[in-house]
Amino acid sequence: MFAMEPHDLLVISSWKDLQTKKNEPIPMWVKTSLDTAPIVVVRRAKTFANNIPVGVRGCKRRERFATYVSPQSVKILYRPSDLLQLGSEYLYLPQARVTFQKIQSLFDQKLNWGPAGSAGYEIASRQIIMNAESDFDIVIDPHKPLGIKEAQTLVEKMDFFPMYVDTQVKVSRGSFSLREWAKGKEVMLKSTNGPLLVNDPWSIG
Repeated sequence: MFAMEPHDLLVISSWKDLQTKKNEPIPMWVKTSLDTAPIVVVRRAKTFANNIPVGVRGCKRRERFATYVSPQSVKILYRPSDLLQLGSEYLYLPQARVTFQKIQSLFDQKLNWGPAGSAGYEIASRQIIMNAESDFDIVIDPHKPLGIKEAQTLVEKMDFFPMYVDTQVKVSRGSFSLREWAKGKEVMLKSTNGPLLVNDPWSIG
């Protein structure tokens, strides 16, 4: 099994695969959600007894449950970039499909990217999750530093897309917001050890 990273989606068998600390009770909405679509998302946290930290999402925005699964419970692994192979047809909002296609044209194989958040979950689960107020979350993995000017250009172009595009940039120690980097100031680097305020996320080893 490959190493799993934040934003990866994992298909499991059922809610019975969840591993909780101190026998924490599992809410009924979690069971219902996983009965409908047994998919969890890898979250940024330390492992617990060699189990993978994951989150379960429900139909409502406030329904989020942090838990763990065993690596042996994972049936399918979807990285954000894997979801590009499934395409935009499983996005139900017309503006989401258009946004997907515009992002794809913008990057045009110059940057590795993939849908995350509600967009990625909707594609993988084929459940209606997004609404008119939703952001379109993506993760990019540029493999080389993006300059501030380049980040500004990308943000300016994405601001003309039908949906607000929230972009996380992957680096070796975590991820940060492309929009924050485009402002030319400090950025909040999300890491396993917690958030770090850094001047240059590319220099963090």
